[in-house]
Amino acid sequence: MNCKAIKLCSLLAVLLVGVILFLPPEVGAALRPYNYMGRITRVDTVATLIEIETEFEWQNGEWKPHQCTIEGKAPEDALKLKMDDYVEAASLGLPGELWTTLAKVKSPADKTITAIYGDPVYLMSDILLGGYTIEYESTPECSTWGGGTNCTTKYVGLTIAENGHQVGTAQLGPGQNHLYTGEEYHIEITFHSGETSAYPECTNLPVPGPQSVSDFTIRITEADQEEQGTDCSCLGSFLVVVFLFSSILIFKKK
Repeated sequence: MNCKAIKLCSLLAVLLVGVILFLPPEVGAALRPYNYMGRITRVDTVATLIEIETEFEWQNGEWKPHQCTIEGKAPEDALKLKMDDYVEAASLGLPGELWTTLAKVKSPADKTITAIYGDPVYLMSDILLGGYTIEYESTPECSTWGGGTNCTTKYVGLTIAENGHQVGTAQLGPGQNHLYTGEEYHIEITFHSGETSAYPECTNLPVPGPQSVSDFTIRITEADQEEQGTDCSCLGSFLVVVFLFSSILIFKKK
């Protein structure tokens, strides 16, 4: 099935979801997730679009070969990704159109994730650099609820684990970040914004509709890389001091 046919089928599915929205509240209306692996072929920072040439699609619990070119609007920080970066890309309701998550992975052979842009919940890959895992629970800001499924997130509670052992927790509001420094790898998490289900905190009855989506930037770096950068910085400062001292001695001799 080609990309256009896939999008047509997906559009029909979305229309069906629209019909479901008018059914009683006990009937759900979650959007179908789409997950792909492939290389970035275009980054449009003006239109905030990222295009991917896919190699795999997540189907029936595993990655299966799937070649297609798909584009979608991307989270703002994801526009820092570059051409030929290998990524996992996730969307809801339609293939692409709006990427809920883009995760940079090392290579097709090594699907270890080094950075996440968007909502980590919608990734199928669960191997993060350094053996980290990240979970979060969001708290709604009920004053923003307008009767729909979701409302604005007030804050998120993070739990960070390293190789299966909890190593940190944090509470982040929009725009706040948290840095955990492990011995070998550092992980920095920024929470930009998000949605949280209005039920049960803001309403007594569940409201059918699409899943909530949050926007994070998560980067994992090797600790020795940062230390090397610090060493270089210190060496540079030392050389400047030596140069200035030598210049003063030469000036005095004259």
